[in-house]
Amino acid sequence: MDVRRIGIERLRLSRFRPAGFVAKPKASLVASLRETGFHDPMSVVPGSDGRYEIITGPDVWVAAGLAALYEVLVIVREDLSDEDVEAVVRDSYGVAKTNPIHEAETFEAQRYEYGKRGAPIPIAKLARLTGHSRSYVAHSIRLLRLPTGVQEMLRDGSMTAGQARPLLRLNSTREILTLAKRIIRDGLSARAIESAVSGNGSELTRSAASSKSQLLAEPEEKSADMLKLERDVSASVGAEVSIDSSRLTIQYHGDFEVLEGILERLGYRPGF
Repeated sequence: MDVRRIGIERLRLSRFRPAGFVAKPKASLVASLRETGFHDPMSVVPGSDGRYEIITGPDVWVAAGLAALYEVLVIVREDLSDEDVEAVVRDSYGVAKTNPIHEAETFEAQRYEYGKRGAPIPIAKLARLTGHSRSYVAHSIRLLRLPTGVQEMLRDGSMTAGQARPLLRLNSTREILTLAKRIIRDGLSARAIESAVSGNGSELTRSAASSKSQLLAEPEEKSADMLKLERDVSASVGAEVSIDSSRLTIQYHGDFEVLEGILERLGYRPGF
């Protein structure tokens, strides 16, 4: 059995983790690691980028960072197939938190829980601690700015996070709720919603028939498999991804550093 100590920066969450997974270690675990440094070994598998994917003990990894431990004890498993790894991760990581608002509330609570003296930690630090990109965490937390009615649509699954994010660019609660109802009624895609808000909401003041014809940008309804693929890829790269015909589109909001992070997760390395 290959047991060794590995720096926490060389570890990352498994690519098979459930969508919306957020590792949230107990305070007692953080305190124990800070005091003794002892923990049960985590199981990992070698990744394609030189780092190791965590298959058991993701909470220990996050807790180690909070306890200022720079290394953790791991068991390196090179004898597992992808199918075996996926099965172990499914059991180890638990049930997926697919509710976007629940996930956003968890992130926001962690900012204060991991902070000191009531001050929240920066989003960039929370992203590092939880194994997500900064843009993913920031976009998630921003959903909490939406009106309660829209948040409920996200809670019950009638609207996706990708559909809801463009609504944050509208100027008033009335406009947000108007377009949100149309999203549910007409099944608008993320691209169609972007078109609706790109003109500062001008489409919202037109007649229903005119608005519908302009907002329904996609003639073909996407299959459930395609929608799931979009969600999975979006979670993997930390940005909204849409797949139409032979084109894959990645939409992001932020500065050049955000773009660099997306490119890095896609495998791009400058200078190589």
